[in-house]
Amino acid sequence: MVGYDTHALFHAIACNDYETFSHLLDQEVVGLDIRDSAGITLLMRAIQMESVAMVRYLINHGANLYIPEFDGIS
Repeated sequence: MVGYDTHALFHAIACNDYETFSHLLDQEVVGLDIRDSAGITLLMRAIQMESVAMVRYLINHGANLYIPEFDGIS
């Protein structure tokens, strides 16, 4: 469920909904490096969900590969 503190992109990743994911990012409403309320970026979440297509999309469109987690672990 998308909440007030969770962007729809994170929901699309959790649901493995590539069509919605790519559509939302193509609208360029938010940047590729946004974080959720836990400090996880879209790329981190896509990797956790093992979504190769979404990871590939993010990397190919310029997502920052070197953003550390909030605790300093990258």
